[in-house]
Amino acid sequence: MLFDSLDKLKRNSIFSAILLTTLGAVVLLCPQAYIPMLTLIFGSCLLCLVDLQPKTSNGMPLVASGGIIFSIALAIYSVGKLSKK
Repeated sequence: MLFDSLDKLKRNSIFSAILLTTLGAVVLLCPQAYIPMLTLIFGSCLLCLVDLQPKTSNGMPLVASGGIIFSIALAIYSVGKLSKK
């Protein structure tokens, strides 16, 4: 596999670059109301790459999983608010 020979720092740098490139492309294509949710979810995904404590049972930092849950709730709220217009 491609990442077998890379150490953790290089692997995290590559994942961060891919994630931020994807964020840029998605922000250009989505409506403005979704940008706070997208920023929060991509930031939480970046936090998943960091070795923070405390962690959930599957090894994900607790702060990152909280951010992902909050961004999903924000997405549901945004879709509901846009559908009422």
